[in-house]
Amino acid sequence: GVYVSDHPGEHDFSLLKRLVLSDGSTLRGRTPGRPTVDCLFKDVTMDGKSALKVFTTNDCGGAVGAFNVQGASWCKNTRGFSKHGSAPPSVWCKVRPSDVAGLPGG
Repeated sequence: GVYVSDHPGEHDFSLLKRLVLSDGSTLRGRTPGRPTVDCLFKDVTMDGKSALKVFTTNDCGGAVGAFNVQGASWCKNTRGFSKHGSAPPSVWCKVRPSDVAGLPGG
């Protein structure tokens, strides 16, 4: 499936159609998503600049998702997510074939 975090009624259907195959199916990962190597030792929730990148492989190759999780962290005391600040900073990252461990040419 495709996860969409848009507000209800604010979907870009022309973009969403590009994320599925012509028959409406999606490519599924063989394994749960894992963080890319370049994210392992960064604080992707609080450093103000890093995106969280997650990868998986599938029958056709691989997939990488990039997420802005700045300003959110897990609180052990409340056992829930805490939001820090009212607006997270914008982040950017490069996505490369080498982000997918085991991908030929990566």
